[in-house]
Amino acid sequence: NDETHTFWFAETNKLTQLIEEISHLYIADGHHRMFTGNSLYEKTKLPNHSHIPVVLFDFSQLEIKGYHRLIDAHQVKNLKKKLLDYIDLDEISEAEATKYNNEFILFYKKKWYAAKWKPEILEKYLHHKVILDTEILNNEILLNIFGITDFKNDKRIQYIEGNVNIFAFE
Repeated sequence: NDETHTFWFAETNKLTQLIEEISHLYIADGHHRMFTGNSLYEKTKLPNHSHIPVVLFDFSQLEIKGYHRLIDAHQVKNLKKKLLDYIDLDEISEAEATKYNNEFILFYKKKWYAAKWKPEILEKYLHHKVILDTEILNNEILLNIFGITDFKNDKRIQYIEGNVNIFAFE
């Protein structure tokens, strides 16, 4: 591509001071590396496993796009009833960005829903350092309702990048 990337050497003390001034940090990508790196360090306590390379961007430079899953639900009978064991559904007029933690948007039978995990489902994950909706979705809905065990390769799941118009699937 035609992009130019510039790297600068940063004075360690000054960089440390600047990073310490950051009050909030959002991990947009790399949460798997963070989890894996932390797990490796917790198991080994080796000093070379105690650091993880990061890139920091100002929030004004960040554009967060969705990452959608299109799941073939034709083989599951009473799907909505089964989903209600795991999530609360509020019908919404159109797809929108999620407003709350542990919420996702669901399109089912030509209707949009804001889906929120039931408290008893979230309680199962309280011992995790990071609770990821994708992990809960995989473990609770894809596995328990659809019987999907290979979340990356199962033909019933299509992954759709956030820059694709999801309204085309209506």
